[in-house]
Amino acid sequence: MENVLLIGNGFDRAHGYPTSYLEFAEYVETFFSLYNNPTIRQMNGLNNIAKPKYDNMDWFIFSFQEYSAEFCELLSDNMWMGLFDKKYQSLKVGENWFDLERIIKEEVDNPESSIMMDHDKAIGHFRAFKRAFEIFLVLFIEFTRERQRRIPCSNHFSKHFDEIRPDFVINYNYTDTFNKLYDNSVYTDYIHGRAELASDVEKCNIVFGINGISNDARKKDYIEFTKSFQCDEKHIIPEYRNWMLNKTINLHIYGHSLDVTDKDSLIEILSYDIKNVCLWSFDEKDFERRKTAIENYITRKRSKPTIEYKQI
Repeated sequence: MENVLLIGNGFDRAHGYPTSYLEFAEYVETFFSLYNNPTIRQMNGLNNIAKPKYDNMDWFIFSFQEYSAEFCELLSDNMWMGLFDKKYQSLKVGENWFDLERIIKEEVDNPESSIMMDHDKAIGHFRAFKRAFEIFLVLFIEFTRERQRRIPCSNHFSKHFDEIRPDFVINYNYTDTFNKLYDNSVYTDYIHGRAELASDVEKCNIVFGINGISNDARKKDYIEFTKSFQCDEKHIIPEYRNWMLNKTINLHIYGHSLDVTDKDSLIEILSYDIKNVCLWSFDEKDFERRKTAIENYITRKRSKPTIEYKQI
């Protein structure tokens, strides 16, 4: 039996990497407050008081000036970033998450959306946003690795992957965290693309968007916002399709919410010969919620797999 590890954004975040859209919004706000400060630019760095608090920004702005300048250009007056920032600013105290993909879908489906009125601008700004997010992921995660060297809690997680010993990784993230921290020899299938620093708006290979467009009249013009179109355009073909074929699978799911935004691919993955699903969960409540999702996604199997609780 082959062991397949399926990981989502919760995997990166559990390792201390700031990869959520909320953290990106916070990062952007701090970036512009410092980048556009003429005093800081003249000093060519932050002062000794500010540096400990914003050392990641000091590192980004002054050690990677080419990319910080690109980051600024990509997001200055970007319509999508403006919309996301409004949502970020409206969060109530204690809220720590917002659904970026839902916000995009609402705009794409809405014939009266002011953002979508200018078709070319809406798509151009969307591409720019994706590239800015790519820069953020690569450089901020690399900064975190440089500072932490070895994640303080990594020993806790290491025992899990010593137990799993994956033969293949299905990665819903854009990052290479598993290979960098645990085992670089295990093949990883980046089914939504992989973030690369040496890229640009046109070459950006990350798949980010919505599953479909509800408004039929708008499907042709705004299909670029769908994940399926982006996968086709970037020639991203899931390699698990061939790898899992004719194999008996023990599937470990770690750090993936199993949300409906990935419903189509999850249904496909679960249609293979999977005998056991290990849901690595923080507690019983988390397990039961995701177990229900798994059961709803298993639609084409004569023999349903067992679903096992594993404590993170």
